[in-house]
Amino acid sequence: LKVLKRQLEGGPLDYISADYLAEITMSILKKQQNRNPELGYVTDFVDQIEESAELILNKHVCILSNAGGINPEGCAREIQRRLKKKGIQLKIAVIEGDNITDRLADWYPEKEQLSNMETGESFDSVKDKIQSANAYLGIPPLLKALEANPDIIIAGRVTDTSITMAPMI
Repeated sequence: LKVLKRQLEGGPLDYISADYLAEITMSILKKQQNRNPELGYVTDFVDQIEESAELILNKHVCILSNAGGINPEGCAREIQRRLKKKGIQLKIAVIEGDNITDRLADWYPEKEQLSNMETGESFDSVKDKIQSANAYLGIPPLLKALEANPDIIIAGRVTDTSITMAPMI
């Protein structure tokens, strides 16, 4: 649990990027959200922010993370709820738009012919079983979020490199 805190205590820095998502993690987070609609994000991240909030605030460090999983807004709300109890207010930017589950019909079958890359099996055989679908967002939404000078940026599915590259740009 002390990883973020240890990084913040380690010396001067401006940004910390924290990558939490893998493809399997997204499916785990969806199952978590199916059991509780308020969840769907990386709860360990919330714990670490709660533990390190004073350091984030005092050191003026911006945390960029994809820990929002499939519910970045819920992740931000939970952080704010916990920090309110501690009397701490951090500015949080939320990046959304990666969840395309409800928009698959916009592409398939008219615009894209989707199939299993390994077997060639048609998307038709699984389209009614889709639990979640997310597109990787890149650097632009992170740059936009950085313009607001937040303490924390919480995204869902963004490219792994974007949370590191955006502050450098």
